[in-house]
Amino acid sequence: MKICKKALCLILVLTLVGATLLVFTACNNKPVVQKDTKTVITVTDAFFEEGDTLETYMNRLVQKDKLTYTVDNGMLITVNGVEAKASENKYWLIYTSDAGHANDGWGTYEYDGKSYGSATLGIAELPVKEGEIYIFAISQF
Repeated sequence: MKICKKALCLILVLTLVGATLLVFTACNNKPVVQKDTKTVITVTDAFFEEGDTLETYMNRLVQKDKLTYTVDNGMLITVNGVEAKASENKYWLIYTSDAGHANDGWGTYEYDGKSYGSATLGIAELPVKEGEIYIFAISQF
């Protein structure tokens, strides 16, 4: 009976350790693109190439089936199938963790406990940096 109790305790401890490791691993491996009412892109070395603009990086994500978007006259219209309707005074705004290319001119965006400034350039001109975060959120004016 003692052997069964020890084996049962060992199995229980190993199960708890395994579950804890899975939880921590899942929390630390955020996807490159998170999709919901906003879209969050984290620039990773898996898709990043030196000299990328946000647009070239986004195009690479499109090629890898990680993102969809449409542009009309330089303005983002849809991101991951969500449309910002200018007829309703709704527009996609870009916020970033890259302090060198952000300010609060169009406000800030709170995400994951941090405040992100609005991007100072559009997707065609905005240089991306590995490890930086770019958030697309619809705002109404």
